[in-house]
Amino acid sequence: MVWHCLYIVRDVSKAAWLILNSRNHNFYKVLKQKRVVISRNHNDAFLSPATPQILKTKAKFDYYELPGEHDDCWINPEPYVKVLQLVI
Repeated sequence: MVWHCLYIVRDVSKAAWLILNSRNHNFYKVLKQKRVVISRNHNDAFLSPATPQILKTKAKFDYYELPGEHDDCWINPEPYVKVLQLVI
């Protein structure tokens, strides 16, 4: 969480632009046209455990829940690589 706060503080204008413009895009339309893989960490504070139920009517996707926290993929990339190898 500290790293995310530092990223926002470091580049406030970019963070504000992302927040203000994220609602101007139709992400669900794009998701329907692509193959989507979602990996959620069990202790992820930024992605809801209800994600599969929320997205099931909006996009086709593969969903995997892995142990760890939000940024675990940077520290421990092997499980994420295995997930991608499964779906490719």
